[in-house]
Amino acid sequence: MKLIAITVLLASVLSLSSLALADTQLGSGSGQFTVNPIVLFDVPLAEGDYCGNPSAPPTQNFRLGLNSDPDNLNIRWSAKDPGGIERQIGVDCWLNCPATADPKNNCAGYQACSYRGPTGIGTCAIPGPNYNFNSDNGVICRFFDPILPSLDLVVENRTFRTVDYEVDTPPITVTVGSPVTVPIDVKSFGILENFFTNNITALQGSQLVYITNSYANTDQALCGDVVRTFPNIEFLSASSVPFSILSHSSVDPTPCSSSPQCGYLDNGPFTGQCVVGKCWKRLDITINAGVASLPEYNVFVFVFILFASSAIFFFARRKL
Repeated sequence: MKLIAITVLLASVLSLSSLALADTQLGSGSGQFTVNPIVLFDVPLAEGDYCGNPSAPPTQNFRLGLNSDPDNLNIRWSAKDPGGIERQIGVDCWLNCPATADPKNNCAGYQACSYRGPTGIGTCAIPGPNYNFNSDNGVICRFFDPILPSLDLVVENRTFRTVDYEVDTPPITVTVGSPVTVPIDVKSFGILENFFTNNITALQGSQLVYITNSYANTDQALCGDVVRTFPNIEFLSASSVPFSILSHSSVDPTPCSSSPQCGYLDNGPFTGQCVVGKCWKRLDITINAGVASLPEYNVFVFVFILFASSAIFFFARRKL
């Protein structure tokens, strides 16, 4: 009987509790969720990094470091939390997607790479990149927090070129009858390692000059390197002769049938010229050659000329 009474009592309590809970309304919760921004820092240049041409200001953005090996376009960054907190971040990068504030939705289908990992120095690589060789290229990266991936915390982009270089020659003094070396300097500003083929030709008065080693290849060059070829020129008479220097990058596959198609090489004193189906960068210079004067001879030659002149004068007098 006691067991039955206890059972009935417990059932009554549970029934009353259920009724009480049914009549109780739970309050709605509220709260805020924030994600700290991601701060990008400049990435110091490493060997082989894209250095950018100073004449093209858009390339002077080093918050994305770029480096290209034979198989990949490597992208590097330095991302931190402003409070120094260790956290996970996500990064998606695309090649040659037009710069946009919404790359997540607008860059589908472009060559890309992704990173998921801690803040700090990070990298991702786009395999087999399809570059533009006769126009600018661009990389755009979206940095976000994986906890809230729909929020673009940072969108960063950088412009670069595969083929970009300048040609120059240092000042020289030329004397008639004396061969002189005319160094042709090429400074590379492209992202790809390459070498250059240089050629120097007299535009007028070719019968007045003799050129050796006029056509030659440079050493390999990374972005920022200066490489040279060394043609020799000998003037046969005192004159002023215009020359054309042509330079072609080994990584430039752009075909051409006329020089206007090489206009992407135009820059300042340089013009693009189509030669045998390839685009060359052209620089025109003028070299002046003079006749040697006495100060240009050494002291022994001067003494020889003095004695020779005296001997000729002496024997001429005796014959008289």
